[in-house]
Amino acid sequence: MKKILVLMLILALALTSFTACGGNDDAKPNPGESDTQVEENVDEEADADADKEDEDKDKEDKKDAASTKPENNKPSSDNKPSSGNKPSEDKKPVSSIKNAHSLLSKVWAKHSDDEKFPAVGHDGSDGASSVSTSDTNTLCNMLFVPESMTGKIENAASLMHMMNANTFTAGAFKIKKSSDAKSFSNAMKDRIKNNEWMCGFPEKLVIIQVEDNYIVSAFGNADLINTFKSKVTGTYKNSKVLCNEGLSF
Repeated sequence: MKKILVLMLILALALTSFTACGGNDDAKPNPGESDTQVEENVDEEADADADKEDEDKDKEDKKDAASTKPENNKPSSDNKPSSGNKPSEDKKPVSSIKNAHSLLSKVWAKHSDDEKFPAVGHDGSDGASSVSTSDTNTLCNMLFVPESMTGKIENAASLMHMMNANTFTAGAFKIKKSSDAKSFSNAMKDRIKNNEWMCGFPEKLVIIQVEDNYIVSAFGNADLINTFKSKVTGTYKNSKVLCNEGLSF
């Protein structure tokens, strides 16, 4: 009987052990289920990375769009003309004439052989001569520039009749400031008209402004002066006659 009980106890223990082992087997994870779970986790991580990459790309696109946005076309204050660039009457104008000597020589060259006469510069050279601005004797006593106006001259030239200066004398003057051209012309006019002449009397006086800052004066025989005036105005279309008067004494 004891042997039967012992056998039954052993059988019970064996069954208990078998059941315990079977329970452990049931608790083990299914390999297929584990692989599926891993794949799902990888897919979720890939989707998250893709979403982040898309968000980063959208941010970059917005940044590029902002950087390429057209700038405001409103003029910058830097592009506004400065007051220093404002034209001024006292500013030297750009001229096509090289200097007073060039002007007077060109006018003299327009005279035909029949219209020309024996002409020299103040220094006796053939044709027009340049006059130094420091040569006040020639400027004041031969071309009749008022002494107060000599400082306004940048350069000058002379042309006169070889035999008698009162028969024909012309002067060309480049004025430093175009705003002084009118006052210079008026002073020349008064000086010549009020001069006390010797060795003959000039018949006519003309004063012509060429461009903005050149003044040309001529006095002498009426016919010679009229021809000279027509050559100046014909050569320089932008010239303006300021004085065209007979001289009476």
